[in-house]
Amino acid sequence: MAKRIPRGLKSQKIDTEKPTHSSYLGLNYSSDRRHDSIPKEEKEAYFGRVPIVIQGEGQRSQTFNEGYLGFGTVVSVTDYGDYRTRSKQDLIDEVRKNLIDHYAQYSSVVAEDGTIARRLIISTNRSGYAVIPNFSTVEPAKPSGVATFMERESQRQGAMQETERRMQAVGFGRQTHPDWLQSLA
Repeated sequence: MAKRIPRGLKSQKIDTEKPTHSSYLGLNYSSDRRHDSIPKEEKEAYFGRVPIVIQGEGQRSQTFNEGYLGFGTVVSVTDYGDYRTRSKQDLIDEVRKNLIDHYAQYSSVVAEDGTIARRLIISTNRSGYAVIPNFSTVEPAKPSGVATFMERESQRQGAMQETERRMQAVGFGRQTHPDWLQSLA
C-alpha cells in the first residue's frame, strides 16, 4: 500500500531514506543533523587535527561570494590584507583557533553525500582569505615557486654529481681529456 501524501505536499520531495553516518578525525556526522551546529568537543577534535594548507599568493581580488555570500566556504574573512603581517604558520594557527571557538555547521565541512572534508584550504586574496573544505583523498600537488625550484635544483646537482662519479669510475673525469682533444689546443 502506497503512503498517502497530504494535499499541500504533493509537489515536495519527501525524504524516506535512512540517515547516512560518517566519521573522520573525531567528527561524527549523521545526515539527519546536516544543518546542526557542530558540538564543541567534535570541533576541538576535528579542527584541531585536520590538515590546513595555504593556497594562493593573495594577488587576486576578493570574489563576491567570498566577500558577501560565503557559499562553499567554512568561513570567509575580510581583513583588508592584515593576514599578510603574520607568518603562514601563525595564520594557520589563528584559523584553527577561530574554527574551534566560533559557530560552525556540519554542512560547511560535510558534502551532500556525507563525505567529510579531508583537509581545509586557506585561499588568500588581496582583501582577506576564505577557508574552503577539500574532500579529495588525493594529496594536493606541491605548490609551485621557490621551494619547488630549490628541490629541482637539488635533484639536478645530485644527478650531475652521479654522472661525474660514473665518469671517474671509467677513467674519464673533468680533468682528463682524450688525446685528440688536447691536440686541438
